[in-house]
Amino acid sequence: MGARAEFDAFFVRHGPFAMRVVRRFDVAESVLASTCQNVFLVVHLKLPEFEGRASARAGFCRACARGASDCRKRAHLRRETEPLERASTPAPAPRWARRKC
Repeated sequence: MGARAEFDAFFVRHGPFAMRVVRRFDVAESVLASTCQNVFLVVHLKLPEFEGRASARAGFCRACARGASDCRKRAHLRRETEPLERASTPAPAPRWARRKC
């Protein structure tokens, strides 16, 4: 199996896991796929340095956490925010606050 085929198999096996981990680190939906792509790119580039002292899944989870952290830092610096799905209506004022004196 070639390096490309091994990476493709790794992507298929761990892709959904990466999406879940990155999403749980509160990455905006609009940049979720891009962040996961960056994580896989970093993992692909760092794979030759992997020594096997921990499981591949643990290292991959750490890469996802780092990628999510980097993404959130960039969003904060650019002041990006996730648009509100719907505006919430304020709760009605209590009855004592509506009385006129």
